[in-house]
Amino acid sequence: GCGAIAIDYSLTPEAVYPTQLEEIETAYRALLSAGRAPEQIVVIGDSAGGALALCSLYRWRAAGLPLPAGLALLSPLLDARAESDTHHSLRGRDPLFTANGAENCTQCFQLYAGDADIGDPLISPISGDLAGLPPVLIHVGTREVLLGDSARFSEKARQAGVDVTLRVFDGMFHLFHQHWRLAEARSAHQDIADFIARVGSPVD
Repeated sequence: GCGAIAIDYSLTPEAVYPTQLEEIETAYRALLSAGRAPEQIVVIGDSAGGALALCSLYRWRAAGLPLPAGLALLSPLLDARAESDTHHSLRGRDPLFTANGAENCTQCFQLYAGDADIGDPLISPISGDLAGLPPVLIHVGTREVLLGDSARFSEKARQAGVDVTLRVFDGMFHLFHQHWRLAEARSAHQDIADFIARVGSPVD
């Protein structure tokens, strides 16, 4: 029941930080300039796109831009240093990550960061200040090595007073949302739609 815009941002390693955040911000500013109220916008990001989505909100907040109505993070990759315990405790359980998933995650962030520090909150959003963020919905599966990223971020958001909902799907793996035949995927998509309806203002 709502429109969707996908940002075709530049890819790494040909383009590095902050190129992608600048491109996403250009699209957001264009929506605002066209008269779209921020209360009618919900930002969604999955996997590494979850990091870009969250970092974008940090960037917009610092620039004094009004923040969107909500943020949905699906199987998000939020810690550039891959320090979540589940990188080890769930090693080999996630079919989309190899045994050296933690090392690969950090290497990907290093490629993206270029000359910047991968610990910068605008690169590794788990280390950012969450105060003042809009409502956040997080989806993650119990077989994901990134489960710890979602759990840590959710607790940090709760302590910062953010309206955060963490949905953990039993037996699910990274980006299970793409597998439409799964009942869990259908349930997850309905949950996202319900979240958008709850936090977003209807278009006049």
